[in-house]
Amino acid sequence: MALDQDYTIELRTTGSDNNGGGFYNRDDGTSVDYSQQDAAQLNPTDLACTTGGATLTSATGGFTAAMVGNLIQITAGTNFTAGFYEITGHTDTNTVTLDRDPTDGSNGSSGTGYVGGALATPGKVGGLIAALTGSFAHVYQATGTYILSSGSANVAGGKVDLPDGPCVTWVGYTAGSARTTGESGWLAAKPEVNCGSQGSLTVFDCTGLYYARDHTFINIKVDANSQSSIYGFESDGGAECHWVWCETVDCGCGFKYGAAIGCKATGGTYGFYGATGYLSQASGCTIGFRYGIFMCCLAYKCDGTSGFGLSTCSGCVSVDNDGDGFSTSGNLCYGCIAAYNGGRGFDGHASNISSIIHCATIGNTSGAYNTGDAIVVTGLSELSADPFVDRANDDYRLNNVDGGGKDLRGQAGGVPPCHLDLGAAGQHKDPGFVAASVGRFGVMES
Repeated sequence: MALDQDYTIELRTTGSDNNGGGFYNRDDGTSVDYSQQDAAQLNPTDLACTTGGATLTSATGGFTAAMVGNLIQITAGTNFTAGFYEITGHTDTNTVTLDRDPTDGSNGSSGTGYVGGALATPGKVGGLIAALTGSFAHVYQATGTYILSSGSANVAGGKVDLPDGPCVTWVGYTAGSARTTGESGWLAAKPEVNCGSQGSLTVFDCTGLYYARDHTFINIKVDANSQSSIYGFESDGGAECHWVWCETVDCGCGFKYGAAIGCKATGGTYGFYGATGYLSQASGCTIGFRYGIFMCCLAYKCDGTSGFGLSTCSGCVSVDNDGDGFSTSGNLCYGCIAAYNGGRGFDGHASNISSIIHCATIGNTSGAYNTGDAIVVTGLSELSADPFVDRANDDYRLNNVDGGGKDLRGQAGGVPPCHLDLGAAGQHKDPGFVAASVGRFGVMES
């Protein structure tokens, strides 16, 4: 056998990387998930095993039937192979069966093991996932700050490189509450992975995977700690990984490739690069969104060449950026708003003609768009009043002012009698709007 089941893994700042960390409900009604606690349920130091078999014994004892399905991590011992093993059967207090032989070819003795208990660092979880051969793995990470102490992958204190193994769902949740808190909406306080003094790495790396091994991260935050070469979340190759309600701070690239839904990037160079984005926002980045397809997204107060660069956009808002609102080259912008940017609202390149359809502009320093052959403009609304509810406080929902937000309602097209508002009309500086105001985004209104 092997670790070939669909395991649930617990990650807490108060756990230990010596713990078992994982559970499979092998005997429903009897098995107990001991990973959902800080300390190991049992820590024998006299483990023994005859090589070629999978029977593990302890003279001290303490094994129970409830431990079946829990992982035991063997950390030391004579002739033991350190690693994670599942307890698949229970004989008595002194004897259990593992999923496979834990020895190195000679009889094992004086072994140390930990049954249950949460793991303490994301890198150790990555190492456990790398040992799994099942179809799925579910990670639950409790709120707290996890500081990287190593640039290596899948080791205690290190970064996470997800292998071409089980399909992983990695969920942040509020410590001390039900795990479902991380699955039901945006968490203002998320589990944070802080990069400390580490540099030039991707914290959650899902690159080079087979297309069927798509991973999903929910409510996880990465803070680069001002290390400019840190990437937060990255997916490429055949994988299409998903980032939901995740957040990055000061990363060289917050979200590279993959699909970002309800995510936020603050500071750093690129917020979103090569991704598909929906209901997401970037603020204070050099460029908020680049080389992707973005729907109902918001870029504001970015200090580089543009809020959105070389991307296809629908229902997006680019406002208060130092450069252009939308820099295009053969791209389509539909139902977007470019407002109060330091460059043009929409800037095109003559070698690749872009289409600007049913969009709106106001207050862009260098004008609404560049004239000539670079852009084809259809149905542009040039506003006379601020269209936003409270721009001074980063509330970019549409107001109901004549010449402003009122003029954009129902103006992005649609099949009568239903019409779309221009821009991501529910955009606000707090992504918590996603759960409460999703009806305002690209939704047809009668």
